[in-house]
Amino acid sequence: MAQNTTVKSRNSLLIFILISAFYASSKLLKASLSPVATIFISNNILSNVELANLAAIFYLIVALMCLPASIIVTIIGLRRSYAISALLMICGTLFFAISNNFSIFLLSRGIMAIGYSFTFTCSIMVIYNLFAEKLYTLFIASLLFIGYMGAALAGLPLSSIITINNWHYVYMFIALIQVVLFIVTYILLPIEKNYSSKADSPNICLVDILAVLRNKDTFISTAIIGCLIACLFSLADIWGKTYLIEVFGYSVGIAALAGSSLIFIFSAVGALILGYLESIGKINCNAMQWLSILAIITVILFLYGSHDSAVFICILATLIGLSKSSTILVYTYIKKYTHPKYIAIAIAMSTTFEMLFSSTIDFLIGAVLKVSSLLHFTLSDSYRLAMLVIVITLFLNLAMVLKLKKQ
Repeated sequence: MAQNTTVKSRNSLLIFILISAFYASSKLLKASLSPVATIFISNNILSNVELANLAAIFYLIVALMCLPASIIVTIIGLRRSYAISALLMICGTLFFAISNNFSIFLLSRGIMAIGYSFTFTCSIMVIYNLFAEKLYTLFIASLLFIGYMGAALAGLPLSSIITINNWHYVYMFIALIQVVLFIVTYILLPIEKNYSSKADSPNICLVDILAVLRNKDTFISTAIIGCLIACLFSLADIWGKTYLIEVFGYSVGIAALAGSSLIFIFSAVGALILGYLESIGKINCNAMQWLSILAIITVILFLYGSHDSAVFICILATLIGLSKSSTILVYTYIKKYTHPKYIAIAIAMSTTFEMLFSSTIDFLIGAVLKVSSLLHFTLSDSYRLAMLVIVITLFLNLAMVLKLKKQ
């Protein structure tokens, strides 16, 4: 490991920047349904239920592919795995760009989801293989920050661009950027033998996965990460912007800013701050309980409060993002309660839980919207009722946080 960090040091930072940029573009595409949702609905391209299904199928496929993707990376190596990830993301984006019906949209999101399931693992492997161990936390926090900032672009910036330009061309341009990032990164990545030998490669099998599931504290910790991220990112990925427009009548710009961008931006900022404070011993995991309570309060106010000003809704979005960043503290629990052999599996399991919760939330929201329309509820009331799914899941998250062992 030490040899890799010295031999490849000249290009390490550049490779990290490039692969982080690709990871950010993947997060942007994951969250990109929100900016186009109003266009699809107003032009009768897709219904609310079909949009919910598009979001849910993405999360479900990533949940199913997360562990297999980790195993594939281990078997065939980082360079080829990154190529698979990038090519799938690019193809999925291009298919989406030329789509005009639900079936092709569903196929393209599915292809994106398979590619997305590799991106985080590949990015983490770059950090592990190109940098010294003492820099892991710094670079992982930086990776998350860059990724969340990419997702934040799906809010006001992407909404503004799509308003001015045809959304088909916007997605084609994103695919072009990914092609450039992929080619340059692939050229710079070292060949496989410089990364790991068979002796060093972790062998993930069913017994190891069951060992993680049987450890109550590890299981709860990974479920907390998945649950909280799923709740707040389901809000920011697709529902927040549409909700603010349909229920409270905000403009597209304000709705995109508060319903998406600010949540992602302050999730990124909060993760860096909390990660730094935790590393120097200025904060402990008990703060997670208070941040989970803050998430419930701010989301309820965001969804059901009296919105007299855009400033107030933006403040709430900021607090929602900060409360979500508490998930970085859960990794302390994972490290504390998980055998070193199983830490990688536990982290992969947290992503699996995130996607399972996300797909379930979006399927349920879509179902509630459909039933509400059949019962002739107003669109505003239908959205209010459907968003209770997110609130209930946040209470579930708090219950799991309170179950964790005290420091």
